[in-house]
Amino acid sequence: MGACHRTSPATRRAVALAIAVALVGLTACLPDTSVIDARLEQAVAPAAPPATGCVETCGISLLVTSRQADGADVVEYDRDVGNALGNENYYVASASKWLAGAVVMSVVDDGLLSLGSTVGEWFPAYAGTTKGSITLAQLMSHTSGMAWTTNGCVGNQSTTLAACADTILAADLAAAPGTQFAYGGNSIQVAARMAELATGQSWVALSQARLIGPLGLTKTWWTGANPHVAGGAASTQADYDRFLAVIQSGGTRFGVHLLSPAAVAAMETDRVGSLAVAYSPIPSVPGYGIGVWLAPQPGGPIVSSPGAFGVFPLIDRSRCYRAVLFQNSSFAKAASQMAVIEPELERQLHCPG
Repeated sequence: MGACHRTSPATRRAVALAIAVALVGLTACLPDTSVIDARLEQAVAPAAPPATGCVETCGISLLVTSRQADGADVVEYDRDVGNALGNENYYVASASKWLAGAVVMSVVDDGLLSLGSTVGEWFPAYAGTTKGSITLAQLMSHTSGMAWTTNGCVGNQSTTLAACADTILAADLAAAPGTQFAYGGNSIQVAARMAELATGQSWVALSQARLIGPLGLTKTWWTGANPHVAGGAASTQADYDRFLAVIQSGGTRFGVHLLSPAAVAAMETDRVGSLAVAYSPIPSVPGYGIGVWLAPQPGGPIVSSPGAFGVFPLIDRSRCYRAVLFQNSSFAKAASQMAVIEPELERQLHCPG
């Protein structure tokens, strides 16, 4: 992957001038990075005494890549600030949901599940009941009616995903299926168990076979017999960007067919609509698909899956770019950073043609 922004300001000015003279008319990096630079540097500034450490995070990395008309990538911005190296493994928290959605949709692509598959079909004890009517689409879009507060079994490595799914299903519903949106991880744990039953593979093996292995994501994983599917994946900026490149391209890239275009489109179809919202950590973003938030725009949505620890991946379909912000911080701080970064990207980046 090419880099365009890892040098000192003086060196950048000299290099930019030389490149501008030699390569007039060719696509280059963002012409003005000053606002983004300042926001990243603010994030890693030393905390005011008597506090120690850094204001928001001691290391932050931002990678922004545009997709050209011929499908090629142009790296618009690539910078590590503070003590970030750009290759750290972080637990990505809810950014796991986008990865999990792709794994589940690969099983749908193969016809082993459908988005209309129900709990009752895969958990016979609930056939003919209200819980049994919950669909895979509802499980993956937080509209199942299940409680949004995390069940104690989620991620508990003394049990299994099968047992955890049973525990979640035994709990009372908070609402009738399909009547409200309540963001949480319980329902995705059940969806992952349905994928296990449909394929005969554990979630760890399934994600390795269908996502991690084919894409060569060497530093991405879920672990354990009961992985926290919606919030427990680990990854790096480079791995996550490679995944986004495939999604941005409609499911096939780097010689790998991960998903059909229809599966990607299904992931990016809003399933909230006019439903009541019982809980949303991002009330400013109105839509949610399969593992992703959706902010509608005329040319296509901004698709994102930010996490509680400061990782913030997104694809802007209207402007043909993707961005991956990586740090060990918090969602609130990442959201504050992106509130400055996104308008600058929107101002300067546009789809070719």
